Order: sequence, then structure tokens, then C-alpha cells
Amino acid sequence: MTLVDYDPFDPGVIADPYPWYAELRAGSPVRFVEQHGVWAVSRYADVLHVLRDPATYSSAPMAAGMGPALDTLISQSAQSGGFRWLLSADPPDHTALRRMVSKPFVPRVIAELERRIDEIANDLVDELVKAEAPDLVRDLAFPLPVIVIAELLGIPPERREDFKRWSNAIVDILTPTGPSIDSLTAGMEMHQFFLGMVEERTASPGDDLISGLINPELTVGEIVLFCVLLLIAGNETTTNLLGNFARSALGQVRDAAALPAAIEEVLRYDSPVQMIYRVTTTPTTLAGVDLAAGATVLVLLGSANRDETVFDRPEELRLDRSPNEHVAFGNGTHFCLGAPLARLEARVALRTLLDRAPNLRISGPLVATENAMLRGLLSIPVAV
Repeated sequence: MTLVDYDPFDPGVIADPYPWYAELRAGSPVRFVEQHGVWAVSRYADVLHVLRDPATYSSAPMAAGMGPALDTLISQSAQSGGFRWLLSADPPDHTALRRMVSKPFVPRVIAELERRIDEIANDLVDELVKAEAPDLVRDLAFPLPVIVIAELLGIPPERREDFKRWSNAIVDILTPTGPSIDSLTAGMEMHQFFLGMVEERTASPGDDLISGLINPELTVGEIVLFCVLLLIAGNETTTNLLGNFARSALGQVRDAAALPAAIEEVLRYDSPVQMIYRVTTTPTTLAGVDLAAGATVLVLLGSANRDETVFDRPEELRLDRSPNEHVAFGNGTHFCLGAPLARLEARVALRTLLDRAPNLRISGPLVATENAMLRGLLSIPVAV
């Protein structure tokens, strides 16, 4: 293994990126990946520096040149009257957008959802323990966040399968190696669905999240794009967090009180989001490396979370690790808005499994995702 061969989108690297991250941190912490035209940033301090300096490192590439499906969504939303997107906006636009959409995601409001999430988790585990061939992803990790997000948005239950299909097909828009006609079709279907929902809620508001987003300061296109972000991020983060927890820690936690710390350690050890993009707005120097204006920066969150200078024995999973200042949810202005919800959903789901299926174990081969940005599992056969 030599750094000259490093390709973050190679299937072998995707399967286990961590040895490559260690080599990058040790030998080339800001490295140009020629085949993709990006600078890979791997050390914790440098990652934090990039995330905390949006004036120099813009989030624009999170919505530009990232794949045909996302380009289609942005184009369609622009035609609907606006195309600011929280994921790709920089201050001051990002500040204004986040202020307008953040109220339902503050920890106090999210905490009020615990009872309903507990009901959903128990209903799903009821079915999982009765299933002939239970699968932790299919039966719990997958549907739980879909149902929660769908209910928050006021989406009819019969459209939940569409939600997951769209999320699965379009998730590859977040990597330049991604896309297919399925992604393009999903993007168009999703846009039309949310456009109709926004028009319906504008005419007849309810008590759902889409109704709460109706605001003269937000265009229809911007509301649609926020709904798309919720669908993708709200589903994939929790699903992958639960899958990664099962892969590395299933059966190792017996006390629900230990779950919060264990969840944080899994977030650090095997981050659901491995990388994000930034672009330099001006010539700058990072860790002694000169970057020109317009340089695309690949921010390796998964590597920062294994940095030896920050975390003691980072290659070990220590479920009681403290402190644990990981960057699995990012940092700075773009710290993940849905982090409290993902943490709550994971804690409730795992607590329910402890109560209802304490002897749950993996019973067959795991099927991993093949996405460089989002790390998780597609299938986890289990025995109760």
C-alpha cells in the first residue's frame, strides 16, 4: 500500500479506508489525489481548521458538480424560484437559512419526540422478533428514521416506500462516482412530490414541518431542497449509525445507561459520514501546503476521528471513551442540524433491542454500502 495509489473511491479503499487514513496522516496530511483533482485533508487539526473557516473554504461543491441527480434537483428548484441549499450555502445565506429551519431541531423539541420514537421502535422490534429471517437493517435501522421523518413532514404512510426508494437511489448524488438513471428519475420524482406538498400546505397549512417552513423569506424551491436534505440526511445517518453500531458493538452494551457514550464512540470509530467537500475561495496555505483559489478539498471526517494526536489508541473501540470530541457530525457553521434527532433515534432503537431482544446476534454475512461518503450496511442478518 503506497500513498501514490490512494483513491478514496476505489472499492477496496471504501471497504476499509482506515489503514489509508493512517498513512495519509503520517506521510501526506494534505495530499493531492490527481485522478479526482481533489486535496485530501486527513488530520484532525486541519479538518477543524477547514470546517471553521467558511470564508476560505466554501461549501459550494456540496451542490455543484457532485452528480447528475443533484444537478437536476438544483436546476428544478431554481425554476421553482430559488436554489439556496443549507448543505451548500455559506454565510450570510447559510446563517439566514439555518435560522429559518432550525427551530424544529433544537434539542428541547427533539426530546419531545422520544415517546413517539419509542412507540415506532417497539412496533418494528415486534415484527423483527417474529420474522422468519430477521434483518436488523431491513426491519429496524432502515424503516425507523423513514417513519420519523415522514411523520415530521406530514407525509401519508402509504408514501413511505417511495421515501426510502428515493433516498436509496439518490444517495449517490453525494459522490462524483455516483449516478445512474435511477438517481435522475428519483430526483425528478422527489422534486415533483415535494413541490406538490409545498403547494398543498401553502393553501392549507397543518401542524407538520412542511407547513412550518412556509415563509415569505423562503422560496418554494428552497423549501423543496430542504425537504430533500431532510429525507436523505435524516434517513441515511441514523440507518448507517445503527448498522455500524451492530457491526462493531452489538452485544457489548448491556446497560441502557451506557448507550449514549457507546453511540458517541461508534460515531467516532466508524463514522456514518466519512467525507465532505469544500472549495477554496482564495489562495491559502494548509499544513504547509499551498492551495490555489478554486481548489477542491476532500475533508476526511473518518480520518480525523482516528487521529492519534487527539484520541488515545484511536484504532480501538472503547465504548466508555471520554472525552470524545469527534467530528462525525461536522463542526463549525455546518454542524449537523439533525444530530440530536439521530442520537435520539439510535439510543431509543438500541434501548428497545436491549429490552426486547437482549440476546440478538449477527447470524450471517453482512452486506456493506459501496459509497465513499456514506459508510454503513445494507443488510445485517440476525438471530433473536
